[in-house]
Amino acid sequence: MKRNLFIIGLLVSAMFSLAQHPSANPPDLKKIGKSIANERSASYYPKLMIRYQLNDTTLSLQDYRLLYYGYVFQPEFMSKSNTSLIDSLTRLMSTDSTSHPDYYEIAKVSARLHQLKPFDMKYLDPLSFALRLTNENELAAKVEFKLGRLVETIYNTGDGMSEQTPFYVISRAHEMDMLRALGFSLAGSAPITSGDIDYIKVKANDYGILGLFFKRVHPVR
Repeated sequence: MKRNLFIIGLLVSAMFSLAQHPSANPPDLKKIGKSIANERSASYYPKLMIRYQLNDTTLSLQDYRLLYYGYVFQPEFMSKSNTSLIDSLTRLMSTDSTSHPDYYEIAKVSARLHQLKPFDMKYLDPLSFALRLTNENELAAKVEFKLGRLVETIYNTGDGMSEQTPFYVISRAHEMDMLRALGFSLAGSAPITSGDIDYIKVKANDYGILGLFFKRVHPVR
């Protein structure tokens, strides 16, 4: 089943336009760290994460901002990816044809990877795809909502046009997610890195944009 299952571009193309980008709003890690540490608050990180894992569509953009950037303060942030699960998903997705029962397995493996790496958007895409093909449309819609919210959370931190106004991400993997989400294709083999800033060149596009800047954030304790 050789196909491009990355649906973020379709979601975001209807939501955003670079020409209408809002004012940059970089994440304040110190403020976020304090907000998610208060056990009595609705913003307490474990409470937010439970709602996130339950695909709660009432979570606001501010909630997503706390969830996404607050993740750098969590012990599991530094955990390694499960390579056996990733390899399993890759095999399932790369077959020339897929029988109906395989979609259930794709959903199962994608859901497990999402649980382990909750903000890696590349696992939400095949999860949504498989859910649609197994007629779990209501759950698929919630997963797609989550995917769009994650993209919007990062998108609102900058415009990606300069080192002063980068998109802020918590993982280099999310840079490629955002690149595809905004409809760009990678030009070159690797980003140009300067400290925590990555500059990724993109192929010719309708916007005349040559590349995008990203900044990887770290916890401030």
